[in-house]
Amino acid sequence: MSLPRKIFYNTLAQTLGKIFALILGILTISLLSRYLEEEGFGQYSTVIAFMGLFAIFADFGLYLYVVREISKPATNHDQILGNALGLRLTAAAALLFLGAGVAWFLPYDPIVKKTMFVAIAAFLFAALNQVLVGVFQKHLVQHLVVISETVGRAINLALVYLFIRESLPLPYFILALAAANAATFSLTLFFAKRYERFQIAFDGKVWREILRVSWPL
Repeated sequence: MSLPRKIFYNTLAQTLGKIFALILGILTISLLSRYLEEEGFGQYSTVIAFMGLFAIFADFGLYLYVVREISKPATNHDQILGNALGLRLTAAAALLFLGAGVAWFLPYDPIVKKTMFVAIAAFLFAALNQVLVGVFQKHLVQHLVVISETVGRAINLALVYLFIRESLPLPYFILALAAANAATFSLTLFFAKRYERFQIAFDGKVWREILRVSWPL
């Protein structure tokens, strides 16, 4: 397939995927807001917003760094991807646990404080997934990202519906998001390994070099 055609199909796949994801997202939020009502949905939104802030701090520009570096033919893609994943895992886990710990001392309802710890898994899988997106951009196969994200959103919607039928409390709906994000990451990882060979790595020397380049990004 020619390069212009690849670019066209990737753009089309992303556009259609975003539209479908938006529909699934609206359905999920509609179910949640009706079931949890004003107070419960406010608590749900508080958990997402508060923990999402700490997830942003864990970015370190790694997504842009990976996209740029693996696009260079002379770079060690295995080393870059493996250590970027290891660095993201370590930084995100530390900052998300910090966020949940800080929330424990704030004037939130007890159920909100407990749910913050459940949200660690949800945001950790999302953070790891983002690092791998650069692989698909490089190889112009963004439709695979669309597939994994759509599967994740569909799982979230299905679990939310199931938990509502069982009349379960707030933490289960963050658990549904965690399960969905885990499925998305697993599928993204499976697809990424078709194009790049890498294993998660924890090389401090490589981490320092990555951070030296990535933190301004």
